[in-house]
Amino acid sequence: MDETVSSRVSKEDDLVIRQLDEGIYSILKEGKLIVDSLNKLASDYGYVIVLNSNRKEHQILQALTKLAESCKKEGLVMQRHPIIAGIVVRD
Repeated sequence: MDETVSSRVSKEDDLVIRQLDEGIYSILKEGKLIVDSLNKLASDYGYVIVLNSNRKEHQILQALTKLAESCKKEGLVMQRHPIIAGIVVRD
C-alpha cells in the first residue's frame, strides 16, 4: 500500500493521505476500495492482517496512523479489531 504523489485525485476511490504542498497530494490509489475490502474481510470472514515490510517499525505505525486519519476525514470506518494482528519488521 504505497502512496503516490500527485497534483490531483484521479479517481473517486483514491484516498488522499496528506497534502504535501499547495496542490500536491500523497494519495493511496483506490484506497477507499482497499479499506472497504479489508473491513469486509475482517468483519464478514474473521480475517486478520500480518504486515511484512522492510520499513522501520515507527514508519509502519506512522503510515497506519495517517491512513486511519485519512479514513476519518473521508467518513470511512476503519475496523479497529482485528485488522492488524502482527507486524514483521526487517530493520
